[in-house]
Amino acid sequence: MPQILDFNNALREKELEAFLANPSAPDRDKVLSGLTNACEQFVAWLFPNAIVTPRNARVGNIHGSPGTSLVIETRGSKRGVWADFADPTQKGGNLIDLYMAARGLPFAQALNELADWVGHGSRPEVNYQREQAVRKLKKVERDLGPQKGEWHYTDADGMIVATVYRFEPEPGHKEFLPWDAIKRRYGNPDIRPLYNIPGILKAQSVVMCEGEKAAQALIDRGIAATCVMGGSNSPLDRTDFAPLTGKKVTIWPDNDEPGRKFGAAIAGALRGIVSELDFIDPPADAPKGWDAADEQDPSVYLGAPSSAAKPVLPFVWFRDARPNLEANDFVEGLLTSGSMSVIYGPSNCGKTFFVLDLALHVAWGREWRGKIVDRGAVVYLSLEGAQGVQNRMNAFRSHHDCGDLPFVAMPKPVNLLDDKADVEAVIQLVEYIAQETALPVRMVIVDTLSRAMAGGNENSSEDMTALIGNCDRVRHATGAHVCIIHHSGKDEARGARGHSSLRAATDTEIEIKRDPEVTRSIVKVVKQRDLEADEPLAFTLKSVNLGTNKRGKPVTSCVVLDTGEGIALGRFQGLSGKEREALEVLCELTEARSIDPETGEISLVPVAICSGDWKDALGTSGTISRDNLETSRRQFNRLRTSLENKGKIAMTTTHVTLAGTSRDKAGQ
Repeated sequence: MPQILDFNNALREKELEAFLANPSAPDRDKVLSGLTNACEQFVAWLFPNAIVTPRNARVGNIHGSPGTSLVIETRGSKRGVWADFADPTQKGGNLIDLYMAARGLPFAQALNELADWVGHGSRPEVNYQREQAVRKLKKVERDLGPQKGEWHYTDADGMIVATVYRFEPEPGHKEFLPWDAIKRRYGNPDIRPLYNIPGILKAQSVVMCEGEKAAQALIDRGIAATCVMGGSNSPLDRTDFAPLTGKKVTIWPDNDEPGRKFGAAIAGALRGIVSELDFIDPPADAPKGWDAADEQDPSVYLGAPSSAAKPVLPFVWFRDARPNLEANDFVEGLLTSGSMSVIYGPSNCGKTFFVLDLALHVAWGREWRGKIVDRGAVVYLSLEGAQGVQNRMNAFRSHHDCGDLPFVAMPKPVNLLDDKADVEAVIQLVEYIAQETALPVRMVIVDTLSRAMAGGNENSSEDMTALIGNCDRVRHATGAHVCIIHHSGKDEARGARGHSSLRAATDTEIEIKRDPEVTRSIVKVVKQRDLEADEPLAFTLKSVNLGTNKRGKPVTSCVVLDTGEGIALGRFQGLSGKEREALEVLCELTEARSIDPETGEISLVPVAICSGDWKDALGTSGTISRDNLETSRRQFNRLRTSLENKGKIAMTTTHVTLAGTSRDKAGQ
């Protein structure tokens, strides 16, 4: 096999003559003595990945890769003797040989450089740095284990330009370390060569495998084969495919999903370069990971009729389409398994109570508002804290007199924006709850979206897409429905706040509003991807006493009560976006909560406020201008007049209230 280095210990005859003829050349014995006396420091400097022990130093190979197969004696009479037990051809009797082999240098140049290294060693600061390096290397514990494979990438003349080493640090786990032989450094070359270039240049038909092991297995059987450095994860735009120009290429990927993706990517990279492209379709009984190295007679597959690549993406022919009669809506007609929903509304509209009531009925397996429910566990990511949700859980348990339910609340902030942060931890939690309860996890609730974004920008396409992608990861990994609690924007007519990609990705979207006209919260399904949208429904809240605190004051929470009637969104119908926004601000200002002392039912009592306070609030919300007094005055008068003409508000000289209440005349 061609070699890029000469590991012969003896000097070539001509090189020796040239060395002896140069009177200014460094003294070899003095250089070698200096290296031997500082053996540990020299090895630490030459091989930063080495492991230094009391008797020797160990490293992966002559290139300095992590590992232990190359052993350098650092103590005793054999100090400086070295050998690579994974490759018997690589060995030497002293440290000059080692330096020549590691750097690929001729003797004269190596001796000059080493003389400089030894000379600088007498300087106190240099000696201190070398001692530090030895102490650091003695702490290195990472060991990749014995080398399991070595593949050389060569140029057309057979000269080695790169090498890939394979290690198995632990059973079932493999790790590859590439070496750039041109730049003499650990890592991939800037432009990656194909494997077996001399062989593929002589052939008209070449097999493209996913890795070196499979390619070499075919080469050993006399079949021209190649692969790319890095396997299925290789950046193909950095690979030089020129040696395959005009050839017929058969792609033989591994039998798994990464292999199918690799095949599709390679096919795309080779279009316009090769003359013909073929694919090996794994047999139906092939095990996962099956490749060319697993076949005793690969010619059986190479001689088969040409076939197109098996698509990476799943598909169904028209003739094979069958109706899906199995219902996957675990809340009948509302929520489906493995999908995503967004439930949004303004502050204090009761959306968290509503979602919790729905989720606890799923965990209970009880009918919810006349809808059949498939029982399952629920994971509630309470990102705004635990105390509030625990009070609500206790209120539900007290009101409904139910026993233990497969419902868990996770009271810690999580980051679902960064795919390297908490996504896997959420998946692990869901899988654990499914195992502990022996039930499928039906819902994973994210409360709220803004907290899950961990400082991200809701209006950013990039941030919102990242969040959606990570929610998809949770859905696909667990099969659970992901329900996100969110807020509406300033203009409620435009739905949930933030980038529009959220609505596009959502399967079910539910809007909750508080309608002061009937003192109830209104629930409206505004989007259903696969189901029919239900008619609007309504709920109110009932206070539940949980006990007393340390000051003797009552601690309460609420449960959801079904009003038992459909609700028309009358108050906000027929209004423009700005009018709706102005009326919503007024609702916030003019409503006070009232609790019936007998039933505990919460209702909203309209009150009158100063029209100037309403105008100030509209400026704060951005409904009208805050910077120009004249503009804000005109905008406010226009909104006030239009809402009064439409019968939505009642005005006096100084006060305003919602129309149709007993307090229309308040403040006169």
